[in-house]
Amino acid sequence: MVPSQKPSPDGVKKIFKVVSGVLNNAFDESKVKLVESEVRQLLPMAPASLQLAHACAALAVAVTDGKVPLQGQKVLMELLESNARIPKDSPLHSALGISPLEPAQELFKLVSGVLTGAVAEHNVSTCEKHIKFWMPTVDSVGRGYGFPDACDALALAIRSGIVPQQSIQMLKMLHKTSENALSGNLCQLLDFNDMEMDAGSTTEDGVELASVCEDVSEQTEPVQCDHSAGPELSPQSIHRLFKQAAGILNGALNECDVDGSFPGMCDTLAAAINRDMIPAQGLDTLRGFAEEMRNRGLSSSSAIAMALNLDLGKPNKKRAAQRIFTYFQGKLRGDASQGVSISDIVVWNEGAAENSLSAAGQALAKIIRDGVMPPGPIQELCALFHEFSTYDLLGSPLESSLIPGFARGASSTLARFFGVNAKVMEKHHVPVVMALGNSNLIAAVAMVQGRRPTRGTVIVPSVGGVAQRRLVIAGTVKALGGCSVSVVKRNRKLVRQGLSASAAAQEAVEAVAKAKQEAKPRQQQIRQEGPPPKGVSIERCNRAELTRLQNLWSERESQQLPGGHRCGGAEVLEAWKVDNPFLACQFKSRRQKLKDDLNRAADRLEGFHGTAPDNVISICSSGFDSGRRCGQVYGAGEYFAKNPHVSVGYCRGGEYMLVCQLTLGKSSSSPENRDGDHIWVPEHGYYVIKQPDQVLVQYIIKYASSNRGGGGLFSASLERSLATAYSTKPPPQVKQPPRPRECVMTRPSTKGLWMGLVSPHIPEEELKNAVRAFMKNQAAAYPICKLQVLCTHYSKAHIFLEEEMPLSVVKQLNRVPLRVGGASTSVCFDDFYGSPFQKCPKTIAGFCRGQNLRFTQPCWCKHEPRKTEHAKYSLKPLPLDGAKGDEIVSKFMASAHLFYTGLPRVTAIRAIQNHVLQQCHNDYREYLRNKHGEEPVCQELYHGTNNNILDVLYTHGLQPPSDMEPSDACPVSGRKGLCTSLCTNSCKHCTRKHEWNRCHMYGLGIYLADMAAKSNRYVSQPNDGKLRMVVCSVLGKSYQVEGYLKGGSCMHDVVDVRAVTDEDMDEMIETCQPCRAPRASLGAMIVGSDGEKWGRVVSDEDSCWRLSSGRVAKKCNEGMRWFWSAESEISAEAIETAPEKSDLLFIKGLGDRCRPGSSVINSECIAFHPHQCLPMYEIEYTLD
Repeated sequence: MVPSQKPSPDGVKKIFKVVSGVLNNAFDESKVKLVESEVRQLLPMAPASLQLAHACAALAVAVTDGKVPLQGQKVLMELLESNARIPKDSPLHSALGISPLEPAQELFKLVSGVLTGAVAEHNVSTCEKHIKFWMPTVDSVGRGYGFPDACDALALAIRSGIVPQQSIQMLKMLHKTSENALSGNLCQLLDFNDMEMDAGSTTEDGVELASVCEDVSEQTEPVQCDHSAGPELSPQSIHRLFKQAAGILNGALNECDVDGSFPGMCDTLAAAINRDMIPAQGLDTLRGFAEEMRNRGLSSSSAIAMALNLDLGKPNKKRAAQRIFTYFQGKLRGDASQGVSISDIVVWNEGAAENSLSAAGQALAKIIRDGVMPPGPIQELCALFHEFSTYDLLGSPLESSLIPGFARGASSTLARFFGVNAKVMEKHHVPVVMALGNSNLIAAVAMVQGRRPTRGTVIVPSVGGVAQRRLVIAGTVKALGGCSVSVVKRNRKLVRQGLSASAAAQEAVEAVAKAKQEAKPRQQQIRQEGPPPKGVSIERCNRAELTRLQNLWSERESQQLPGGHRCGGAEVLEAWKVDNPFLACQFKSRRQKLKDDLNRAADRLEGFHGTAPDNVISICSSGFDSGRRCGQVYGAGEYFAKNPHVSVGYCRGGEYMLVCQLTLGKSSSSPENRDGDHIWVPEHGYYVIKQPDQVLVQYIIKYASSNRGGGGLFSASLERSLATAYSTKPPPQVKQPPRPRECVMTRPSTKGLWMGLVSPHIPEEELKNAVRAFMKNQAAAYPICKLQVLCTHYSKAHIFLEEEMPLSVVKQLNRVPLRVGGASTSVCFDDFYGSPFQKCPKTIAGFCRGQNLRFTQPCWCKHEPRKTEHAKYSLKPLPLDGAKGDEIVSKFMASAHLFYTGLPRVTAIRAIQNHVLQQCHNDYREYLRNKHGEEPVCQELYHGTNNNILDVLYTHGLQPPSDMEPSDACPVSGRKGLCTSLCTNSCKHCTRKHEWNRCHMYGLGIYLADMAAKSNRYVSQPNDGKLRMVVCSVLGKSYQVEGYLKGGSCMHDVVDVRAVTDEDMDEMIETCQPCRAPRASLGAMIVGSDGEKWGRVVSDEDSCWRLSSGRVAKKCNEGMRWFWSAESEISAEAIETAPEKSDLLFIKGLGDRCRPGSSVINSECIAFHPHQCLPMYEIEYTLD
């Protein structure tokens, strides 16, 4: 193969201009001659006469080499989607990641469904975009799409070789037995002349089956088919049976859609096969469904299997290979929606004992070696090679089997790394031994001292996994110790020059082992081995959490009680958060199991549970015990109430209650709770949960209620546990931070520094003092204006300076150890705002907040494409009378009287399913779990927006706004009436700062509400009078803001709550006086005559007050031995959490205390990360 030459940037631009101009009809194809020299630089083997296809192939090489920017690639994708001149399987399509497989699959489902009668022809609208993919100009006259168009598009897919032969044979058979007609193009392609049904297909009387079917089809009376009939087999019954059986096996029909049972159909078809009443093509079609037959319980001894001579004992090897590939590919992409069975893996990996990713990888290796896998899927696996290190697949048999795939299309040599990928190699500049499968070349190259090699070419997967990066290597470079190394294989003998091959290889192995050791902490974060240790912690809730629970109580208590009564007058006084990692792990595992069973995320809701005070700590520690159930009037399970006043009666006179998170899978149809996992009793407001691991205790609340049972049951042990922080968790282990990373700063100066990493056991204030002392000694000319310390796995600091610090000073800081915790430790100082071409270290769940910021806290690093780029979503109806539907409707209608444009009526609720977005949400949940050391808080909030953009929201999630104004010249954000730009900070057009204009009152974030009436104000562009509002799952600890803005724009530029300190909040917010503790009665503080705190009043016992400390205060001694105190016993931590330790802003509504322009009437939440909020449900409603 003649290697391609390195093209100049101007040459690539010329090719791009010509190709894009021809595709959008601005140029004629003859213009390709103008770029002949540039095309031949990229395609040396191109023919003498160049055409548009060759220019496109050259442009594909440029895309693969990363020479075409992302915006240019988007332009090409749009042009290819609307142009039919370039084949859909062209190199340019492949380079841009445009796959024709999915459109072909959806078209096949539509056409085969119409032929079986399972799908109506007018449903062609569901495939409009797939038709347009194959035939972009079919609707050019505005006539719309029809079923013939779908057939013609499928014909093009068949011609391109995308549709498997088995599917083509099935189409032929279905067409012959269906009354629906295909288009002329598809009929001609299938060539029915070669598959006439009369070929050897006759009845016992010698009558041709095809003609019999035609004669019988003219009868008006339907003939009922008795599957149990033995010898009486009519051609019409065979016609009908074959059609129904094929529909069931390909998923187009359900068994309930046909007469009789499926096994009976199969037995009748077997009898027809034995009588030679089904033609050869029909037999081939049925044999192609062997896998589906086995999945439906048929065995090799069944009549139809024996008639078709099928062995149903083992899965079909080819189908098993397809399922293994789908699972493996999805897992590496992070969007695996289903697993793979051990039986599929055993087909290819006989020694497999479990259906793990490693076992699936070994099976894939054998599939590739046996030549079963086509080149396309192999290249897709090669593109995902950068994920191998994440899942410990480096050095596996699969990596070895992919080497020929890597080599395909390479201009010189492709390297195989010893357990480390290209990213690690480039980062550490380590010696790497590279081998090319069975080739005759082995090169051992030392990359050290940051020196760039000069010649040779190796193609390795890029970080993004789509394009490939060319890495130039040298035949001779400087190795460790100053020796040179150039090792080639000649007649299987290694020739030494300066340094032996074995020495270079040994150094490579040692360097790679060291790199692997440094990567272990990250891999351990991804793969947690086993469940966490048992233990529980109980801490007092902060103000925001307490406010949310008070709102939940008041919202639920306003709803109807059993018997039609209503109750009120109660309130939540205090609350404690419960964190039990072991039970949370079981809860998470159960949710994953339900997700696999339901093929969607299980619904969740909150329920109240009343119990005796002495049981509270036990339930929080060990969970619910199914062996202690009693009563069970409405079914077997644990009982929870929608209305808290229902649970009050079960508190046995106590004043504490549990708030639990419940997972709902399949609803049971009977009180025995046998065919499901929960029961909803609407007339009494009970949730009955069958499995204890579908319940997770979240909070303990203390309430005051007029209808609490008499007796004032008191638990001294519970009061002692809640008086101080309670924990039975094992003490955290002291973590030693990894070796500091290298400083990669390239900008000439910066006003922000990132410093890390430090052991997390060092107290925050001690670390701050150490950093201030270090900066004063080493860089006194650059005073600190703001210092933040953050801790997840390890502690790090963000240092913001008053003056720009030069690069040389930053480099000098990296040479001096930091003195902290009584010892000196090496740390890294780097540019907080990042450096171009640096992989972003601040990415969380695939998103960096700074990538669409230019003026506030920008990030200039290299960012990966968003994970949702190719995500898809679906909407599933949710019953309004089910447990979750009832909860959504009742909460929505709780604020119905506040809808200012009419009375709302909910008409439908749909669950939003997006597996990629769900995985991103789970990744963010894991980040918060590591950051706070506990299960993150999850709440459901409303979001109202323009209904015309909901499809974008359901695909990519809610997005925080940028700090840039959209430019009219910008092709992405310009002239759309937007307030802020949609672009990242790399946009050359959107370069003006977005200023406050009575917008984004509390920061550039995602605004959500806990009340439907508030979000309704932002719902616009309804369809046919039906409005849609989104319910989102929102993660994170909230910081409560209760007060007035000191200026209209003072919080406008807040881009992340973690970037705000207490001092910042004091400068921006005039705080309201917090709710004072009661001066008397329940909740008030009593102090002795000597000033000693006796405790807080927890109950009134006629002649005395019962206190939280266990003491009593006799009422007759008031004013002599004790006094009421206005001081609250609640700790400062309970009143407020620092904003930099929070994840959300909770702006508390001030009601009638609101000042327009500086506060809000109703509460709202602001999130700053797109995957912090997951769209869960769509509420459709009307306003009457």
